[in-house]
Amino acid sequence: MRFGNNKQYIELREGNNYPLIAGMCFVLILLVALFTSKLWLPDNRYVMKFEPESEMMFSLASVTLPKEVYFDENKDLLEFDMKQMSMSKDKSFSLKMSVKLESNAMDLPFEEIKGNPKQAQDNETKVYQDEIVQIRVPETWYYVTVYIEQENAVTQAFTIDYREVKHRSISDKQQDYVINLENAEMSLESIRQEVASLDTQIKDIDTQISSIDTSISKEKDKKKKEELNKQKQQVLQNKEQLQNSLVQKQEQIKEIEAQVKTLKGL
Repeated sequence: MRFGNNKQYIELREGNNYPLIAGMCFVLILLVALFTSKLWLPDNRYVMKFEPESEMMFSLASVTLPKEVYFDENKDLLEFDMKQMSMSKDKSFSLKMSVKLESNAMDLPFEEIKGNPKQAQDNETKVYQDEIVQIRVPETWYYVTVYIEQENAVTQAFTIDYREVKHRSISDKQQDYVINLENAEMSLESIRQEVASLDTQIKDIDTQISSIDTSISKEKDKKKKEELNKQKQQVLQNKEQLQNSLVQKQEQIKEIEAQVKTLKGL
């Protein structure tokens, strides 16, 4: 190739400029990594946490925060348990909940599913009430803040971070869900106590039968032996009735346990 007017020629070398190509590829990879870093690097947003099962104190009332928060990503549904305590029937001390998405950006729809009010054993003025809260969230969310407000008084809040939830399937629950669950669990506990009582009675009868058998083996009088045998037969009938009742109660326990598992979604 001729260059300029001095009739000098420049001879081009054959081959490729590998350092230049490598440098351009490196820069390209660096730019791609930079612009897509949010997709593969850990989220560097501040992790919002609350103390599980801690209490928010209000005037003559309190709220126990959830132990766990669950998230169903297929339904975009959050769920957690809470417990409210009240020491007054005056509505001015009642608590009101609201839920907002990230820095009060928008209100979120939610459902409070409350159980039966229960009087505390140690204090007649205290009434506890369990509840399940379900919150519908958008497809993309990072923080959800739950506000608990007492009329004309303080408002307290706790924030749920998407990195702090546990993933699992959640069922949509009716308003009487918690009440039905509590009633089933109370019934289950009552029947279990009956089963324990029947077990004790059957063991006592076994002891009684053993004692009668000993008396029969030692008795020489024929008539007295017959009386003891009749007594034994009567005791055996009583034992059979108790055993039949025990089987029925055990079947009831299995049925109610199945109901509880269904209600809990297990």
